Amino acid sequence: MTVKNKKVLAYKCKKCGNLQLATTIFCNKCSSQDLETVEVEGKGKIITYTIQNIAPEEYEKFKPYAWVVVKLDIGFNISGFLPGINSPKNLPINARVKIVDYDERGIILSLD
Repeated sequence: MTVKNKKVLAYKCKKCGNLQLATTIFCNKCSSQDLETVEVEGKGKIITYTIQNIAPEEYEKFKPYAWVVVKLDIGFNISGFLPGINSPKNLPINARVKIVDYDERGIILSLD
């Protein structure tokens, strides 16, 4: 997955208009291979998450953080890294988030 300018790179089916992550080479709705690359807004709401207070060794310097699944406003899900979260009280389901960066951790999100 590519994140550019705080947006998500997606494929748009030229046949049916379906939007999907740029991770497959055919439309997951109509099976067409006639796809174009488009940028979509990297904003959405959290649908689930896990909080990492004890992190793997290579991520120890980033703790605490939440690894979240976000339903983008455009309609599909992505997952990303939300730093500074140490308790579920700080992160209600349906909280609004946005993409702010991309680095060795993957997609970096912040509360919107």
